[in-house]
Amino acid sequence: YKTVIIGNQVWMAENLKTTKYRDGTAIPYVTDGTVWAGMTTGAYCYFMNSTANGLIYGGLYNFYAVIDNRGLCPMGWHVPSDSEWSTLRDYLGGENVAGGKLRETGSLHWTYSNNDVNNCTGFTALAGSWRGNDGSFYYNLGHAGWWWTSSILNSSSGALYCISGLSLVKGGGAYFYKNGGCSVRCIKD
Repeated sequence: YKTVIIGNQVWMAENLKTTKYRDGTAIPYVTDGTVWAGMTTGAYCYFMNSTANGLIYGGLYNFYAVIDNRGLCPMGWHVPSDSEWSTLRDYLGGENVAGGKLRETGSLHWTYSNNDVNNCTGFTALAGSWRGNDGSFYYNLGHAGWWWTSSILNSSSGALYCISGLSLVKGGGAYFYKNGGCSVRCIKD
């Protein structure tokens, strides 16, 4: 994976694409929406179940895979906590501008371009969309990107961050229950 240093943090500069946990155990690849909706263990898919999308945007992992003790990220890396994402957002000037400093420029992987988007960090966030806890795919590619944290938001949801427009906002709750599917960026231990 490509990496980038932002402040005192070292991030992967691309979304996670693994099909196995750190110990080599395969992560179940689940395409059926009904099966996905009923998952209570780790799973992944690609947006619209397209391997071509997976090559570009990486996998969409449920929160059970994120918090699995076998480790989702490679050795020496981990799924960032809510506070690590918050540190990134604050370092880049706050919620209203951080997304523009993380987003890929242009409109190849985003449905709209913005002159204030500059990817000055090299993070190169792509708008890979997400899979709902009901097993459906939401929005189209290019609208926004959602990334899990390793932090539990409440008893049924994990915390996540979304880039849309120039913003980097914390989210979670409905549709982002633990069996929802989001992208993952790893951060160095």
